[in-house]
Amino acid sequence: IGELFPERKAKPLSSQALEVLAVIALKQQISTQGVTDIRTFDSSAVIANLAQRGFIQRLKVRGEHRERLWKVTQRFLDAFNLNRVEELFDEETFERVFPELEEPIAE
Repeated sequence: IGELFPERKAKPLSSQALEVLAVIALKQQISTQGVTDIRTFDSSAVIANLAQRGFIQRLKVRGEHRERLWKVTQRFLDAFNLNRVEELFDEETFERVFPELEEPIAE
């Protein structure tokens, strides 16, 4: 569709999507259930959308209970002008990347 209608822009990420991205980026290699546990909301639909948009990808290895594990992609880094995921641990960078989030995700 993007090729047929180049003037169409992608929808911006919702606050829920940004929250899920923050969790995945900070935890790196986290399962869908792990994200849901942290957020206390079912995150599977948001994760599927982020994967479809190329911001996260499923790892080839599986977690302790054979669950799928997720990590952010190079597209995520490019979209938020980051060189490495570790830059998010700098408070000022986290606030710049995720200004909508009231407080950082708990460790």
